[in-house]
Amino acid sequence: YLRGNSELRLLRSDRIPQTDSVNTRLQLPRGRSESRVRGSGGRFEIDTPAAVTSVRGTHFRVNAAAARASIDCPLL
Repeated sequence: YLRGNSELRLLRSDRIPQTDSVNTRLQLPRGRSESRVRGSGGRFEIDTPAAVTSVRGTHFRVNAAAARASIDCPLL
């Protein structure tokens, strides 16, 4: 899920044949994204101007602005 006026770029997405998992790296220069990541053994990263988030399986939100970022992992 991507909020209005947000910018999200796919930097990399690689499948790992040995484990059939996927490593994904995104960039969120500004705005807000919400992701649900299944724990498949791969990595899921979001780069922002102020921080890098990385998870292996969860539901989380990332907010990015020029000089700050916030991360929220709600309980499901």
